[in-house]
Amino acid sequence: MQKLWTDTQASRLASILPALLSGGHGGLEAAMHLRDTIRTQKVAIKEADDILKLWLSNAFATDILQLQRITFESSSGYVLEQIGRGDAVHRIRSLAELKRRLSNGRRVFALFHPALPQRVLAFVNIALVPELAPSMKYIDNYTNAVTVEEDKAKCAIFYSITSSIPALSGIDLGSRLIKEASGELIRDHPSLQTFSTLSPIPGFISWLTSKATPDFLT
Repeated sequence: MQKLWTDTQASRLASILPALLSGGHGGLEAAMHLRDTIRTQKVAIKEADDILKLWLSNAFATDILQLQRITFESSSGYVLEQIGRGDAVHRIRSLAELKRRLSNGRRVFALFHPALPQRVLAFVNIALVPELAPSMKYIDNYTNAVTVEEDKAKCAIFYSITSSIPALSGIDLGSRLIKEASGELIRDHPSLQTFSTLSPIPGFISWLTSKATPDFLT
């Protein structure tokens, strides 16, 4: 198969990327924009994309990134807008719903790069509940109650995780995000005993439990 880029062209891109990325905010933005442009072409330039992915992986190394809890009171409007628009799993359809996501019994944590302090790289939605949640409806009903006793929560349910920037596709931010968020929760809520994700199929756990007979399992 003929290369879309010659080795000389690929080497030239590799040689200019260090200078591009050393530009801080502008350099990172330029590199991400360039990768977005390459990936949206009708014929993707794999050689260039591989080089950009490698450099962005180094630029967004997990030990550089910073975890922040998102709150309605302390986070900027621009950050809140990214959270409100970014969740494709459980869409936020109003300001009131966004407030509920950030209120008592819920948590949203996000990763940021020091050079891009207002750009949400990835974020996770978490519910603090007394037992494993069988559905999103359970989480809504429990955390929307008038009184939510967070100190009695035994389970942290990670019900949605979103990578916000297409240019960082293929770069694993989720593992770091979940690990760091879990650490924060353990420090703030020693009562937590279980960390779990929400089943993507509503009612699946109940169905599986009802079928879990010796005959079904063999």
